[in-house]
Amino acid sequence: MGDDVLDKVDSRDVSEVHGLGACLIWRAGEPLTRDGKYGRLYDPAQKRTDSAHVVVYVRVYGPIPTYTLPDGKVVKMTVDHLCWQTLCQRPDHFEAITREENTRRMRARRKARKTA
Repeated sequence: MGDDVLDKVDSRDVSEVHGLGACLIWRAGEPLTRDGKYGRLYDPAQKRTDSAHVVVYVRVYGPIPTYTLPDGKVVKMTVDHLCWQTLCQRPDHFEAITREENTRRMRARRKARKTA
């Protein structure tokens, strides 16, 4: 991970969350998305601002994989936070998944939070 990314995150111990190591939580003064849940970061390679976790994923793992929908349309996968911490920037807490799987996981997480 580039030093510029690490300069914008702080380590916070949430190791009890699903058995993962400590998250790197976004603390930069950069604007957040409208819902306030995702950090934003300028990606010089793409020459645009994107969700910080997406920029970090691409820098560490390369381009986000694509998949083909039943209608033949090719779309990018979504970068999911395995730790459930949307401000986390730790690459090993990310997984590229389909939009359908992301929706399924979000529903399961909401249900788990309501019953907790």
